[in-house]
Amino acid sequence: MIALSSFQAIADRIDALQNTPFPGTGLVSLEAGTRIVYYEPKGGTSSVGQPSQVAFQDAVEVIGADGQSLAESPQSTSIQLSVGSFDGYAMFQIEVPADGDYRVVADGGTGIVPGEVAIGEKIFGDTARTLIFGILGAVVAVLSFAFVIAAFFSRRVARRRGDRGQLSSPGMEGLPPPPSEF
Repeated sequence: MIALSSFQAIADRIDALQNTPFPGTGLVSLEAGTRIVYYEPKGGTSSVGQPSQVAFQDAVEVIGADGQSLAESPQSTSIQLSVGSFDGYAMFQIEVPADGDYRVVADGGTGIVPGEVAIGEKIFGDTARTLIFGILGAVVAVLSFAFVIAAFFSRRVARRRGDRGQLSSPGMEGLPPPPSEF
């Protein structure tokens, strides 16, 4: 159940990405907070190599209603994502000061293949951790269930043989049971 909800959360984040053409200009509606700027090359990531983060950051500008560019900071590592309908790269992050509409200006940059700029929440992160722990939890639950079933059937088989919980050791067959301590 946790794994399914994690997959759904990832799909919802992908669906919520705000897209504009690259190169081109577009208007996006963003919520306040840290947002990731993604690059989806035409033809997918398998058709082109990843562009330089610096070149892409220089080629894309997100502008607020006041005409000021939003602060951009590079990702610590460049991430390629191919999940569901999304096939692109996480390029840099921006700090969105308030909910609202923002203008994205993408001049194309030198040597960067046309595609789309997508802006939104981090696709992975807490969701990925939840997914991993969900899968581990499911494995533990299945193993626990298997252990309970195995214990039940081994006890049932022992009762059919008449072993009523008495311990025996190899070579001790035929001896009387140990005295009971009442």
